Amino acid sequence: MPVKAQAKAYTVGQPSLQLSEHETQMSAQRQLMVDFARSLADIRPVEQVIGRKTPLGYWILTVVNAASKDECHAVYDREWNLMNSHPGESFDFHVLDRRNQPLAELISPEVSDFVMSVRGHRHAYAS
Repeated sequence: MPVKAQAKAYTVGQPSLQLSEHETQMSAQRQLMVDFARSLADIRPVEQVIGRKTPLGYWILTVVNAASKDECHAVYDREWNLMNSHPGESFDFHVLDRRNQPLAELISPEVSDFVMSVRGHRHAYAS
């Protein structure tokens, strides 16, 4: 027999907001991705964070453009910080340096549940 999802109520002032268990999980997943993208905002070549929650954990692709070795290491440090701050989660990280190529030529946008632009870089999927 299927189990009905329990809604959780959150009140911030008025009115109260009802979120289903699935919506609560999606909200937490989205917040993790937003927080990770924000942690990368000071690394110049970082353009986007693309991710998906899988049964095995989080698959995360950080899109950079013309990154130096030191800038890539800064991304790796932030990935390490994310793993340490969420010890109960599993992560599969990737860094894609698009080297001035349109992102749409390198990866399909359908591979992700989350696409977070960093510092206004929305052009990466443009051809």
